[in-house]
Amino acid sequence: MRNRRLLDELVRRMDRLEVALIVRDPGTSLSAEAYEGLRKQVAVAARERQSHLVQLAILDETLRSTDDLGAARHVLSEFMQQAGLMTLDDPTRTEHYQVVSGKGTLLEVIQPAYVEEGTGRLIRQGRARAVEPAEGAAKGEAKAREAGQEVVWQERQLVLNEAGERIPHAHEEERGVK
Repeated sequence: MRNRRLLDELVRRMDRLEVALIVRDPGTSLSAEAYEGLRKQVAVAARERQSHLVQLAILDETLRSTDDLGAARHVLSEFMQQAGLMTLDDPTRTEHYQVVSGKGTLLEVIQPAYVEEGTGRLIRQGRARAVEPAEGAAKGEAKAREAGQEVVWQERQLVLNEAGERIPHAHEEERGVK
């Protein structure tokens, strides 16, 4: 354990020394590569910021020109798709949700989580509440009926044991999902 800490400290010091040498002598090829990489990152960040500002302007224009929230949602959905941002409303991904209220063995999503599409990286944590099985099932069935959808609500809820650990659904066990 002590050797690992010493090794980590040595690596940190070598990294700082390398940075100091790059900054001290900008004429070396290593310094030139570092500065070129930094220049490219700054240019990319400026383009991304400009793109984000254009998207905000388009969304604002859409909201000002119509009372139809569906149009704004459509524009926002397109921007999210372009950015690779998706909503996640599956409470079986417990690391993506904060339980904010309730008591029970099931979780019900209040607000979706936002994740990066390609990597699954959490962008914004969702919110969920704990519910008893009957309460959650009844709400799920009502939501499904309202939307004209047939939904097996228990598959969209997370079952927990007394210790707060996730219990896999039967369909997950069949597929080997953990």
